[in-house]
Amino acid sequence: MKGIVFTSFISFLENELGLIETESIIIKADLNSACAYTTVGSYDFKELLHLILLSSQSFKITPKHVSQRFGSYLFTTLTSSSPQYVKNKHSCFELFETINNVIHMEVKSIYPETTPPRVHFKRISSSAATLHYQSHRCLGDVMYGVIEGAGNYFNEKLLIERNRLNKKGSEEVFTVIILQ
Repeated sequence: MKGIVFTSFISFLENELGLIETESIIIKADLNSACAYTTVGSYDFKELLHLILLSSQSFKITPKHVSQRFGSYLFTTLTSSSPQYVKNKHSCFELFETINNVIHMEVKSIYPETTPPRVHFKRISSSAATLHYQSHRCLGDVMYGVIEGAGNYFNEKLLIERNRLNKKGSEEVFTVIILQ
């Protein structure tokens, strides 16, 4: 998994919990990387899962809710670092249409070894769509947060329904309805 996700998570912890608590989580994690992440490096996604689990104790919320909050934060980080993807977009649906064929294709052209999740977008109507998420990393909770983050970015109130297609969570369908 690309380092920008990890550096964003550490930044998320620092913003939400402060530097001292973040350092405490890093020490408790006792990871091989020592959380010395770079945005362009590649790291084992299990480190992220471990950090989410440890930080949930500090947040006093479930790992699921930490993941969702982080997903929303990650969306903001990604749009800040790559504003070209949201430029001239007027809704989250316009952005979601570009995930597989533009954004992830460009990521793969820069980092051929990476395996971004597959996110297939299908518009149902002008205000409803589905996102079929597939990833061996099973980070559907983060994806949920990314969807929320996109709604916030475009000032759209979203209703998000989620359907897991397998027990592992490697395949899910998010039905997204714009309420405004």
